[in-house]
Amino acid sequence: MRRATVGSIVALVLLAVLAMAMQKTEDKKVQAAVACQNELVLIDYWKSLDLISEVKHDGNDLVVEVDYRGWSKLPRALQLQIGKAAYCPIAKAGKGGAARLESDHELARVENGKWSSKQFPE
Repeated sequence: MRRATVGSIVALVLLAVLAMAMQKTEDKKVQAAVACQNELVLIDYWKSLDLISEVKHDGNDLVVEVDYRGWSKLPRALQLQIGKAAYCPIAKAGKGGAARLESDHELARVENGKWSSKQFPE
């Protein structure tokens, strides 16, 4: 019978720790997606109306590309609702970051749960 060496035991322990860390990261992503299901449906709805053309990650930020004319015609309350919906997965992931709503330039953002808008400043 072969005996495990100290090196092989250490390697197995490190492999197990790495696997657990990766699983925790995946669990957070899944929890964020499930917790924000209604918000993601809202984003998909506005995509289907061509108000949102693209949603992409930029580091910890989420960038939502919007149609400038369509965005400008929306009432502040709807803009806020879209911004908060885009921010939900960022908030649930807990890594910081912001949801930025942009056309050729930044139009609005939600950072740390706080809304700021170039069109409707507070």
